[in-house]
Amino acid sequence: MNYIKLLIFLYSLLPLSYSMLYFLKGRTNTAVIFYPVFFLFYPLHLLFDVVFGVPYYPKKFSQLEIAVGNHEVISVYLIYIFFLITLIWCLQLKVKVRVSDILPNSKGELKLNISRALMLLLTISSFYFISSPNPEDYLIYGKVREVVRGMLFLDPIAMHYGQVAFFSMISAFFILVVRVMLGKECNNKVRKWLIFLLLVNIYVNNKRLVMAFLPLFYLVEIFIFDGKKGSIRNFILSLVIFAACYYLYAVYLKIDSSKLDEDLIYFYLRHELGRDDIMMYVIQKKIFLNGYIMEYPGQSFIASLLNYFPRGLYADKPYPYSQYLTNVMISGNVGAALMGWTVTTSVFDEFISNFGSIGLLLGPIFLISYCRFTDNISTPTFKLLFVFVLMLLIIVHTSPYATLLYACIGYFIMNYSQRFLISAGFSKGKYRI
Repeated sequence: MNYIKLLIFLYSLLPLSYSMLYFLKGRTNTAVIFYPVFFLFYPLHLLFDVVFGVPYYPKKFSQLEIAVGNHEVISVYLIYIFFLITLIWCLQLKVKVRVSDILPNSKGELKLNISRALMLLLTISSFYFISSPNPEDYLIYGKVREVVRGMLFLDPIAMHYGQVAFFSMISAFFILVVRVMLGKECNNKVRKWLIFLLLVNIYVNNKRLVMAFLPLFYLVEIFIFDGKKGSIRNFILSLVIFAACYYLYAVYLKIDSSKLDEDLIYFYLRHELGRDDIMMYVIQKKIFLNGYIMEYPGQSFIASLLNYFPRGLYADKPYPYSQYLTNVMISGNVGAALMGWTVTTSVFDEFISNFGSIGLLLGPIFLISYCRFTDNISTPTFKLLFVFVLMLLIIVHTSPYATLLYACIGYFIMNYSQRFLISAGFSKGKYRI
């Protein structure tokens, strides 16, 4: 089996090199940008299996160990990953645009005023933590997690800390938006201020996900400068910093240091930085054992749509997908875990968890449709938003970035409403978005 894993890994390097080549040429589409992220969470772990072996799983993750050791499950997983790699490679071959053609370059007064207004709002929202009951809790990274750990969910203090985490996530995204809007006109002082605000948001957020905004910032600059002015060097350096911070987070905040050993570190990093074991568990549970993960098909997608809908008005409102997956995996019970923590998930295993064998087809269909739609977006801000959300969809469930997801859904509805109005004979210019 290791020979097959090695062959698929080597095959996965071809679309990766294709992405790198077109990054350097300053030409891109959604699949070109998306594939390196997909590679880090799926194909790369095939190499780890061959070189370092399958991780030793702690007792509470014994179901994962059973799944990754089942040859039939592994075979289905490898076929599926091979298919996804090939599919993304085909999508990479579609029409690519020069980044400079879609990035705004004009010095319009309106654009400059909007950028300035956003800068002011970003500065305010980035320092929203100062309004918290005890701002000093944010001086030591990770302390906030300890402070809120024993609080009830509806405790006013805990809710305020949650608001800080929310604003820091949204602010980090709009920092990327402002950087795109300013393009090559962004002077060094403004650029440094944006980076400073981004680091502030990463620090006060206290979550791993927001760390990814740092390399994303420099990835945007690669496109803006067409790979020149040291943008590629800065991007590589930001990836190194991201990896180091992620490792330190794992060792000092996620894992009990009193029980730390090499096997546990290897398991944790593989589990957190990959989605292969979860995918294999879901394949085994739904396809081979014909078991249940969700209470009914599509439940987790309904949860994503109703994320901010008051539970008081809908007592049976579903919880985020990872709650159900974690509960089944740890306890064997179907329903929301509500443990305060969950395993890492992706949209590909979510389709399988909801729809079983049909989910193996729905995942690729979703990816094709999403990439085609995103490639046709002409507005830089929304194109960036859709690409970023696609990356998040294979990293974590939708609850932490529901606002961004709603923005995508809103744009999608407006886009197709515009097409309907035009097809019905209304003026194209009047309804342009």
